[in-house]
Amino acid sequence: MACFSVQNNWTSSVETEIVQGKALADAAKAAGVQHFVYSSVGGAERNSGIPHFDSKFEIEQHIVKLGLSCTFVRPAYFIANLLDEGQMGFISWGLLAWALKGGKTLQVVDVDDIGGFAAHCFLNADDDMGRAVELAGDELTHQQIKSTFIRVMGKPPFHITLPAWMFKPMSAEVYTMFHWFKLHGYQADIPALEKAYPPLKRYEQALQGIRQQR
Repeated sequence: MACFSVQNNWTSSVETEIVQGKALADAAKAAGVQHFVYSSVGGAERNSGIPHFDSKFEIEQHIVKLGLSCTFVRPAYFIANLLDEGQMGFISWGLLAWALKGGKTLQVVDVDDIGGFAAHCFLNADDDMGRAVELAGDELTHQQIKSTFIRVMGKPPFHITLPAWMFKPMSAEVYTMFHWFKLHGYQADIPALEKAYPPLKRYEQALQGIRQQR
């Protein structure tokens, strides 16, 4: 028996996310689940100070405390966020140039690959049990992210250029996350991941797939 766990704090709150994540882990323990795969976030264990990163690490610690046989999948930044034409997309594109100034890079992942990699973990339990795997399919500069987006999607991204501090009142959570990108960032071993899970998509490939679906 196996279980995949993922919660969405953006539709509720980090407090609700923690309650749900711990409750599912408790239920899995009571049911005798043999492999528990939890979708966390890259950098969860590195004291980022980002509320929705810290919440996931709290859930991770609870899972460990329960003694569940588990794998933690820690995804990098969702490529899908760059396709959002709402507030998330507007703020994300507005902060990218600031966070990635000077040629700094950002690791990204296609959301479909999170589910695919979780299935891979279930199928390779002997290798992946007890591991925490930071998951990313590509690593790019701001210019690479923007130019590839325009070429593939056929239009510029949804944003206007504003000073970084002006985005903080719109979402302190997202601003804090991009500040972490600026100072630290994700640490996925992409070459090793590509060998372990060949379907993992690069940024351009993921964008092409999204465009075809629209």
